[in-house]
Amino acid sequence: MDRETSKKSKSVVNAEASKTVRPQFIVLDANVFIADYWLRSVSSVLLKDFLKKTNATLVVPKVVFEEVVNHHEEDLKKVKSDIHRMLRGAGRLVRNVKGQEDSIEAISKQSRDEPYRNFLSSELKSLNAMIVDYSDIPHSEVVGRDLRRRRPFQESGKGYRDTLLWETILRNCIKENAVTVFITDHYCPVKG
Repeated sequence: MDRETSKKSKSVVNAEASKTVRPQFIVLDANVFIADYWLRSVSSVLLKDFLKKTNATLVVPKVVFEEVVNHHEEDLKKVKSDIHRMLRGAGRLVRNVKGQEDSIEAISKQSRDEPYRNFLSSELKSLNAMIVDYSDIPHSEVVGRDLRRRRPFQESGKGYRDTLLWETILRNCIKENAVTVFITDHYCPVKG
């Protein structure tokens, strides 16, 4: 009888092991987009392929979307400033440097004509992504979390956007019998 029970429990374990747990929700942090603004990396291609082959839903909290668009704009300003500084330096070293402003103007024109916000919106729409708003999160809860220094708030008070992100995930992606995957490149301990 023990052998029969043992065989049954092994077959149950094997059946359970053969089932692949697939996430229902895949939530991306801003740093994932910032590392690959145009979603051309191998990781982005694999994610797109995974989404096509499964029923998983890509979730981008609105706070993440806004942070990425803002960060892109800041990075663009920094690049233009760096180009300007380098060309000015080249002008000190080379007697007849022409067209110093052409590069900066070309970058400015392209960013005006094809805003990153439009690209990202379109790309997320093509992936059937949900952009989840944070307007239903009471400010009093965020402030209370800050005052109690509950994660993701830090001693310094930093963590407002992370708290909105966390609460957005809790309210929209945590469901019974559903697996939610949060992708970030930061260490993210899970504590109250």
